[in-house]
Amino acid sequence: MNESMLNALLQFLAIIQNLKKDEKQLLTRKYIENYLRKNFGKKIANEKVEVYIKYTELFKEDTNFQSQLTYVCKSINQECNLREKYHILINLLDFILYSEISFYNSFSIEKPFKVFVNTIVLELRVNKTEFLNLIRFIFGEIYKIPQKKQLLIVGNKNPGFEEIRFLENENLNGYLIFLYLSSSNLLLFRYRGALTLEVNKQAIFSRHVYTLKNGSFISGKNIKPIYYGNVLRAYSYNEAVHNIYFKAENIEYKFPNGLTAIQQLTLDASSGELIGIMGGSGVGKSTLMNVLCGVYPLSKGQIEINGIPLDVKSENLKSIIGIVPQEDSLIEELTVFQNILFSSKLTLGNLSDEEIISHVESILIEFELYGIKDLKVGSPLKKLISGGQRKRLNIAMEVIRKPEILFVDEPTSGLSSLDSENVMNLLKELSLQGTLLFVNIHQPSSETFKLFDSVLILDKGGYPIFYGNPIESILYFKQKGDRVDKKEIACDYCGHINPDLIFEIVDEKQVNQYGELTTDRKIGPKEWHQFYLDDLRNNYSIWKNNPIPKRKYQIPSSFKQLKLFFLRTVLTKFGDWEFVFLSASIAPIIGLIIAFFTKQFATTKGGNYEYIFFENANLPAYFFMSIISALFIGLIVSAEGIIRDNRMLKREAFFNLSMFSYYNSKVLFFVLLSAFQSFCLTIFGIILFKIPDFIFSFWLILFSLSVLANLLGLIVSSTLKSVPAIYVLVPFLLIPQILFSGVVVKFDQLNYKVGNQEKVPIIGEIMTSRWAFEALTVKQFNDNEYQKQFTDINIQESYNRVRLFYVIPMLNSAIDDYFSSKDRVLHEKNLKLLKNGLQVLNINEPESLTEEEFVNSTKKEIEQKRLQISSALNRIHIQKDVITENLSKSCNGIDGLNALKQKSVNKAISDLVQNRSANDQVIQVESEIFIKTDPIFRLSKSRNGRAHFFAPYKRLGGLLIETYWFNLMVIWLMILFLYNILVSELLTKTVKIIQRIYQRNLKILLKT
Repeated sequence: MNESMLNALLQFLAIIQNLKKDEKQLLTRKYIENYLRKNFGKKIANEKVEVYIKYTELFKEDTNFQSQLTYVCKSINQECNLREKYHILINLLDFILYSEISFYNSFSIEKPFKVFVNTIVLELRVNKTEFLNLIRFIFGEIYKIPQKKQLLIVGNKNPGFEEIRFLENENLNGYLIFLYLSSSNLLLFRYRGALTLEVNKQAIFSRHVYTLKNGSFISGKNIKPIYYGNVLRAYSYNEAVHNIYFKAENIEYKFPNGLTAIQQLTLDASSGELIGIMGGSGVGKSTLMNVLCGVYPLSKGQIEINGIPLDVKSENLKSIIGIVPQEDSLIEELTVFQNILFSSKLTLGNLSDEEIISHVESILIEFELYGIKDLKVGSPLKKLISGGQRKRLNIAMEVIRKPEILFVDEPTSGLSSLDSENVMNLLKELSLQGTLLFVNIHQPSSETFKLFDSVLILDKGGYPIFYGNPIESILYFKQKGDRVDKKEIACDYCGHINPDLIFEIVDEKQVNQYGELTTDRKIGPKEWHQFYLDDLRNNYSIWKNNPIPKRKYQIPSSFKQLKLFFLRTVLTKFGDWEFVFLSASIAPIIGLIIAFFTKQFATTKGGNYEYIFFENANLPAYFFMSIISALFIGLIVSAEGIIRDNRMLKREAFFNLSMFSYYNSKVLFFVLLSAFQSFCLTIFGIILFKIPDFIFSFWLILFSLSVLANLLGLIVSSTLKSVPAIYVLVPFLLIPQILFSGVVVKFDQLNYKVGNQEKVPIIGEIMTSRWAFEALTVKQFNDNEYQKQFTDINIQESYNRVRLFYVIPMLNSAIDDYFSSKDRVLHEKNLKLLKNGLQVLNINEPESLTEEEFVNSTKKEIEQKRLQISSALNRIHIQKDVITENLSKSCNGIDGLNALKQKSVNKAISDLVQNRSANDQVIQVESEIFIKTDPIFRLSKSRNGRAHFFAPYKRLGGLLIETYWFNLMVIWLMILFLYNILVSELLTKTVKIIQRIYQRNLKILLKT
């Protein structure tokens, strides 16, 4: 009671005493002295008695009883809340009962009573009926109380009064009668009987009225303790709602490495209870919570809800369970309203949008968040709302779907004492509405400790050492710790309880022979655990196996989830201005930088600079840097696409939402973003380089690369657990794309163990950059307005020219060496070379001939082939001249033709795809012949799609496909492969298996 309340009470007493003039002055003073000494001590009692005398003298001057009451009531209204007002009235009525002043008899019969009641009701704004209930309860007129539903009788036999609730307590002779004042949440009681009862170990006298405070309990010899929570739940009990019975029996949990985290534990609870899980840091509170709610699989024992076993796959049971983790599961970029709205839409799928919005607004009001509903949540470091508001929002997001069982991990962590108290009061209100709550808490205050209906204390090593009423836990540990004050619970004056005392006793150290504290505890965790098990056997509970409540709400369809996830992602990303700015600017900036610095100008005869597309030697570098940039941007923008949602996903996993829809929403968002970024990356190069008719082809390749990089980033984001690890991994993903692209190091110049002289090596085949670069260069060379007129004829010309001027001379030289040398090894080498040469010339190898006959026959075949090729080459030249002449006419002459070539063909690309930098046009490795010149005019014989670098076409079975479209198809096959890895969580599962194997082997290694 504060100063204002006490002064108001003294004023009321002075007013009432003055009505009796000088009668019973001594009795009144004695009452006040006893009351004050009992509650505040001797010093304050002496001071306040003097204050009371002054009030008495003051009110003697004014004989208007009603005006005096009005004056006091107005002062109370300015200082006191409703609960405090009722406390004043309870003490006032108790005084009237004590002094035997009856409103009905000696107290001027009836008129002052009516004035008293009417004035109190009018001025203090209390409920008149409830106030009359209070008067009649204190005066012992129980049967005249109109609201009998506010009464509760506790005893060993139901007296059978209609409308009055009854709670059975075996061996309780007589009756405990309770009155609940719902408006102020006050619980009063009185006892009629002969037993010696105590409230918090303080004696209860018959016919006296007591307040049963939060955390209090009534006890007596051979009777089951009556707890505050049990009484309060009896008032709100509804069989249709309170039908959950939770039981964990002999459960244990071991980590994957074999270490036991939770030792043998048994507990039970039912709807409407608030269970506190307490213990020091690292004892396993959060682990236990994950076990109890079914996230972690049990190693031993069983958890049942209404008799049905709960395990990791119990989706029906999990639908009635809610989890509020210690870490925020909020989306920082969204507002308070948007956070709870999306959570609602994803769990209340059977409601309309209007109904959901109504639910959201109602719970925002209930949780006192409506005033900040349009504020962004922000991060814990960059706070836009307070810590208490964040915690209430986390709870509200879970409560809106009305779970029957709610697990809350460290709800007061990092909060001020006021915020902590508000959050815990909120949780208590939820329990009174019928929800079974399990709350992890580290250091509860006295008031918070009293809120719990039961507490579970964990000790080091995951040993449970107590489960029961919080007030009883103080007595339990004091008795086990052999404390002198083992029968004392709380401070007699203020009712303060020190929960830390439990851990002081548990952790009490032994003293050595020198009186020094040792590191050994007096009672170890195992011994405390044995006390717990012994106590458990004496308190076995039998539970009802009620049916599981039907789901109140349904999750939406997978397609609707996809839309919701996508919209949430869009709002989240666009709510982060840094992401918006970087995503919108990084592609055009990089594209502009690459294009500007690689645009090469030619020098004219007059000494001026002029841009000529044909002369720009940096076009291949521009293509390659654009490819790497597309991969880089795609990786960077998606690298945090999933990891930032991990806390939220952990919470939403309990809803059994579609991860397929979630992943697809991410893919869809980044695909659309990549389309925009790829266009920005493309457009500047096309404009500055003046590449004709190449916008779509270039954009399509860069877009495909970005999508692939997006998927790769999402896979990494879903697999790794830290953001720094993701960004450290990015270079390891990009460097191989640079090194094995065939641009920086040619494939035939790689280490011979991985390189290949004829085809792109396997390591190059799996590099997306290779497929993209080849597609762009081949497309630009073959499909430009000038070169596409000569593609087919150039292929024929190159085929014949290489064989006529390089392969045939090489084979003739080998024939000459065969006849001029006697070296057998050289003979074998030349014979193999000739056989391979015949295949290159497409000549059938003669059969059943001696070596010399074979060489002579080959010489003749080669000569005939030379004549055929020479003749064919002449015809090709004639055809090429005709094409050139026709093209020249269409361009209005040779100048127009040259102009077309200057703006369509790029010399650097031509040199690259024709391999003009090669020292040798055809090389011999051992006895193999490899053609190095004109890869762009050379067709591959492989029918599985593999070919040399810059091949104009790829052969797939009997089908010849242009390189650009074939390579694009390969890139999208890679995308499809990565997409399947993402949605199937293949890499994540693989990493978890590897971790388990590693931990298991590490444990074996440590044992040895």
